[in-house]
Amino acid sequence: MEDDNSVVGVHDAVRPLVSSKTILAAFKAAEMYGNAVPAVPINDSIRQIETTRSIAVDRSRYCATQTPQCFRTDILKRAYTKDYHYTYTDDAMVVEAMGEHIHLVDGNAENLKITGPKDLIIAEALMKADTPVFIHSKI
Repeated sequence: MEDDNSVVGVHDAVRPLVSSKTILAAFKAAEMYGNAVPAVPINDSIRQIETTRSIAVDRSRYCATQTPQCFRTDILKRAYTKDYHYTYTDDAMVVEAMGEHIHLVDGNAENLKITGPKDLIIAEALMKADTPVFIHSKI
């Protein structure tokens, strides 16, 4: 019999530099709260696009989310029964759409999403760095 109180992590294959600290924090928080999503502060200035103009917004009120996004199994299975909506870009959005509050944990800046050649160059440089590489750490 399946344990609906277990926790599952959904991770992007294009994020190979996630730290063990981020993984552990996400799973631990999901055990406590039902879900957890790693997030990092936004360093860039950001603007909200309106129909005819753009508006500067306070970046301290925003963050960038990462993976692994961790969920108690029963919550994620229930979320997966929802109809698709084009605005869903990750599992946390689907879980949130059914009324769940999403809990954030500290992510790691090196947990970048490799979506283009520049990202691959950055990831390779991080892996060659003299400091311990995050993907080599043991959980």
